[in-house]
Amino acid sequence: MKRFFVYTGILVLAAQAQAQVRITPEFKAAVAKYDIVQTFHNGYAAVCRNGKWGYIDSTGTEVIPCFIPRKYDVCTDRQDYGFYRDNGYVRDFADGMVAVAKEVSGAQQSYDRQLKWGYMDATGRQVVDYIYDEAADFSEGLAYVYNDTCCGFIDKTGAKVIDASRYAADGAIYSFHNGLAYVMKGDDNGAKYGYIDRKGNEVVPCIYDEAHDFAQGLAAVAVYKEDDNDDMFPYVYSFIDTKGNKQFSLKQGIKPGQFHDGMAWVTADERQFGFIDTTGAETIARHYATDEVAMTRFVSDFSEGYVMVGQETGAAGDTATRVYRLLSKQQVLSPFAVDGNVHQGLALNDKGGKFGFVDPEGKQVIPCQFDYTQPCVTGELLNASYVFNQGVAAVRKGGKWGYVDLQGNTTFK
Repeated sequence: MKRFFVYTGILVLAAQAQAQVRITPEFKAAVAKYDIVQTFHNGYAAVCRNGKWGYIDSTGTEVIPCFIPRKYDVCTDRQDYGFYRDNGYVRDFADGMVAVAKEVSGAQQSYDRQLKWGYMDATGRQVVDYIYDEAADFSEGLAYVYNDTCCGFIDKTGAKVIDASRYAADGAIYSFHNGLAYVMKGDDNGAKYGYIDRKGNEVVPCIYDEAHDFAQGLAAVAVYKEDDNDDMFPYVYSFIDTKGNKQFSLKQGIKPGQFHDGMAWVTADERQFGFIDTTGAETIARHYATDEVAMTRFVSDFSEGYVMVGQETGAAGDTATRVYRLLSKQQVLSPFAVDGNVHQGLALNDKGGKFGFVDPEGKQVIPCQFDYTQPCVTGELLNASYVFNQGVAAVRKGGKWGYVDLQGNTTFK
């Protein structure tokens, strides 16, 4: 059984903040011409036709023509190219902008290629030309970019507003959350992390050995501790507020995730996970499993009051069966199995090798009729498509991609 998780580093925008997609005859006709469609983000969805990607809005109108080439085998092309995403040239809209790339070397092999990044707005206008070696998604009006002459943050006009050249640039992914962005000084042999504000002021000094993005007003930071406990994580993790004040610390060797829906996962071994609340109390004990298919560093986050968790049943070890269910904040475990988290009130499930959607009470709202899709269809895990956002989920049926809405209406014939 395949399981699908949402990347913890990646936040899905609140559906109510965006226009809900309506499956009208016009929308059906517009979508029918694409070979692949993807989840809506920030009002827009990536679509592919004849080997080239573009973007549609919530009405199905093609706002950015399909011109971005799908040139590489994304299932084998999984190397780290900084901000390069697994599906190569295609990123999701964020903050009204999308980063787009152009291959400039003419290389035929993915490991030889060189990408230059720029940005387009929702009208398809090229706001920033293909000049950057790295280009982060926009967040809170700013995006981190890097090339030989620039290292810092630009605004939506392309103007450089924060010089970040004094911070490490190699492989950096800096972005603003809750008004602050973490930054790093030094290198792998002596890196220290802190935070800057939107004016570039270092408001939290670079004194930490590890730092993470803010979420819900809190960010995890860590201080390395030598010990003889053979901890997988030889750190003491703490959560600070946006003024840099420490709110609470965790026991040494316990690593946390980000807060989502008021809860953050914690683990000591990347095999058994529990959850803490915003006071640091471990309200859900560490005895739920992650997923070996999704790789152990990925674990589900709370969404709409629920989280997908796994438990092994039967014999321990390789012969054990892992079943995934929904767990509420009140620690009520669903009696039914699921294959994904709750998004807009529905969770992915499967029966007989077909996928559908259930509500948190177990009611089969949308029958299991959609195909299993290999995780690398667009270079990401299946859940990048099979989740609801803005009222629809991208799904595949009979080898064809399309959309299903919350009532079960589809774009398929």
